[in-house]
Amino acid sequence: ITNIDEMEPGTFKDRLMTHIDPHMIIEGTIVAAYSVSAQKGFIFVRPSYESSAVILERELRIAREAGYIGKNILGTSFSFDLVVHRSGGRYICGEGTAQINALMGLRPRPQQSPPRSTEKGLWEKPTVLDNMETLVNVPHILRNGAEWFKNLAKTKTASGTKLYCVSGKVNRPGCFELPMGTRLPELIEEHAGGMLPGSQYKTCLPGGASTSFLPQGVYDIEMDFDGLKKVKNRLGTGAVIVFDQKTCLVAATLNLIEFFVRESCGWCTPCREALPFIRELLWRIEAGDGKEEFIPMLRRMSAHTWKSYCAFAPGATMPVMSLLDHFAEEVHE
Repeated sequence: ITNIDEMEPGTFKDRLMTHIDPHMIIEGTIVAAYSVSAQKGFIFVRPSYESSAVILERELRIAREAGYIGKNILGTSFSFDLVVHRSGGRYICGEGTAQINALMGLRPRPQQSPPRSTEKGLWEKPTVLDNMETLVNVPHILRNGAEWFKNLAKTKTASGTKLYCVSGKVNRPGCFELPMGTRLPELIEEHAGGMLPGSQYKTCLPGGASTSFLPQGVYDIEMDFDGLKKVKNRLGTGAVIVFDQKTCLVAATLNLIEFFVRESCGWCTPCREALPFIRELLWRIEAGDGKEEFIPMLRRMSAHTWKSYCAFAPGATMPVMSLLDHFAEEVHE
C-alpha cells in the first residue's frame, strides 16, 4: 500500500509529487512489491486530491500497456496489479492499521500489535504500507547505491533528502527537496524567501500540526530526526508552519485542536473526551473568559491523551503543551 492520504495541516508534498512525477511513485511501489513478492497493490489517495487520483490512474494505464504492471511483468514470472483507491476522507486513515481497515470497508480505527500488519494485514494477508516519500527514493537508491543516498544528507546521522513543506508568514511558501539536516534559517530565509514584509519570526511548528512550537531563541537547528530530538521536538511530516509576532498562538492552537477534534475516530475515551474538553478551555481563554485553573486542567487533560489507543491524541496535544511551556504569557494575557 502506498499512502498518499496526507491530511495534516501544512503538509502538501504528496499532491505535488503526483503532479510532477507520478511514474516515480508507481516505480517505487512496483519495486517494493517485487522485494516482498506482493501480487496486489493499492495507492491510497486523499479524496480532495481528485486531480492526483486521475493523474495516477492515467499513468497506471500507460504503465500497464508498457508491461510494467500486470501478469508476467517484462517477461518474468513476477505478476503485480496496482490500483488507485480514494480514501473516505478522514485524517485517521493516514495511520497504517486504520488505513488497512478502511480499505477493507471497516471502521477506520487503529489496531495495536501483535499481530503486525506485515504478518496479518489487509484481508489477513501480510501487508507492507509505506508513505509516498519513502517509495520515491527507492529507484534512486537502487540505481546509485545506499552510500550515495546516505551522503546526500548534511549531517552524519541522517540520510538522503527531505521534502520540506513551508507555509505561514513567509514570502515563498512551497515544497523544497533539500538534504536532510538542512538548517531551519536556510529553509526559511533562502528557500522560502524570508518573512513577509512587516513580519518578524516568532516561532514555528517544525514538523506539522502534531509537533511542538519551538521556544523563542531556538532557531538555528538542523532539520532532521536527531536535530529536532535535541530540542525535544519531532521532524514529523517535515511541514514547517511559520508564525510571526502578530500571531496569537492561543488562537492558532485552538484552530489546530478544532481540526483534531473533528478528525478523531472516537474509538478510545482519552482521545474522544479529552480533546473536546481541551478545545472548550482554549475557546474560553481565547475569548477572554479564561481562569487560572484552566492551565493545570489543560496540562492534566493533555497528559491523559498519552493513554490513548494510538499516537493521534498525543500528537494533537503537542502544540497545546508547548504553548503552555514556551508561551505562557500569551495564555495569561
